[in-house]
Amino acid sequence: MIHMYVQFFCWDFDYRIVPNKCALCIDKHRHSCSLNLLPTKKLVITVEDILKMIKSLKSGKAADQDGICTEQLKMAPGEIAHVLQPILQNILDEANIPQSLKTGYKIPIPKAGKDLLECNNYRGITITALFGKILEMIILDRVATYIETGASEL
Repeated sequence: MIHMYVQFFCWDFDYRIVPNKCALCIDKHRHSCSLNLLPTKKLVITVEDILKMIKSLKSGKAADQDGICTEQLKMAPGEIAHVLQPILQNILDEANIPQSLKTGYKIPIPKAGKDLLECNNYRGITITALFGKILEMIILDRVATYIETGASEL
């Protein structure tokens, strides 16, 4: 099982698994990992992946910092998925995540039945970009599938 975890953490910045590089090693240039790593394979995002993630988003949540909410995506998922697919694929191919997908804003939510004048009686939630959330969900789905099934392909 540890081999599968190590394989996933032997990724280079271009989201391809790099043989003979191990995230556990300090000097990646001299290290020759004895684990049987996967061949280099590009992670491809499909329109179907995006549609699946749009359908799985919960409705009734707050809009992101751009004012986009899940209900808007669910009104025209096919059109949005076709536009979003090349954008998300380019983000992975270039390994350059836009700052707008990395940031969010924190909102304090009061705990039920507590004194609102005390800071400790609040919990924080972070509202992140919806498109960034879709990208994260796709990557998480691929990693989880790989770990659970031991699939040879991402």
